[in-house]
Amino acid sequence: MNKVIIKGNLVADPEARQVGQNKTDLSKFRVAVNDFKKTVYVDVEAWEKTAANCNKYLKKGSPILIDGRLNLDEWEMEGKKRSRLTVVANNVEFLGKLNGDDTSSDKRENKSVEDDDDIPF
Repeated sequence: MNKVIIKGNLVADPEARQVGQNKTDLSKFRVAVNDFKKTVYVDVEAWEKTAANCNKYLKKGSPILIDGRLNLDEWEMEGKKRSRLTVVANNVEFLGKLNGDDTSSDKRENKSVEDDDDIPF
């Protein structure tokens, strides 16, 4: 089983891209996850509709909950093997205000970005 659930805050605004011949939406961002004694930084990728909504509604500092899977990228550079572990998001839930919206997550219906075409806030 390959499943990861993390809760944290965006370190910077998401990086929006369109990749491939079909111009598939991709959103890359880093999440700061507070452990009891230190902060862990996790690289996250979201694709398609989830990516489009992340790019549209999230910004630096946004609190989020991510349900996804681990992905290991491996490559060789200058004769040395390199690797990077990332989380590929299956579901991203917005936990706070969205781009100036004054409605807190406690007062609105709990929605994930993969559930709806139109987010109701």
